[in-house]
Amino acid sequence: MANSPILKGEPFSEEKTAQIAEQFFRDGFVYIPGVLTEGEVTALREKSDELFADPQLAEITNPDLADVRYIQMGAHADSQEPLPFILRNTIELDAIFRDMLLREPILSLAEAIVGDNCKFCGQNVLRNLPGLSIDRWHVDGSVHFPVTEKMPHHDPRLRMPVMWFTVQM
Repeated sequence: MANSPILKGEPFSEEKTAQIAEQFFRDGFVYIPGVLTEGEVTALREKSDELFADPQLAEITNPDLADVRYIQMGAHADSQEPLPFILRNTIELDAIFRDMLLREPILSLAEAIVGDNCKFCGQNVLRNLPGLSIDRWHVDGSVHFPVTEKMPHHDPRLRMPVMWFTVQM
């Protein structure tokens, strides 16, 4: 990360990390403002825009990936115009995205939630635009939590296992 616009960052204190992890386990999400600097956000946006605008990248596929295209197109809600929507597998496209996975406090929070030596399985950029966005709650894949009909739902004593989660920036 020596020449990267992404900073090394610092982990939160053990107490704050534990507090954030507990909130995540309780609520299923945590909003943590101010983790990235304005410069980091600008650098990520500029690199994302550059990659989204690359016509050659839009044509490249990788059959070894779950999502074979690096740029997934979407259709504008009104005009149906095809627009670049999701930039997939970004860690293969530029080191700036890899550096985000190592940036603190992101890495230490991931370890607090999933466990030490956690692995990142991918990284995508979603470009939400007027007329093209994910604007409803959804689940990628299926919900896997064994709650029988006789068990009280949303019992705070039950901790749902976390096998994977997303970091939205």
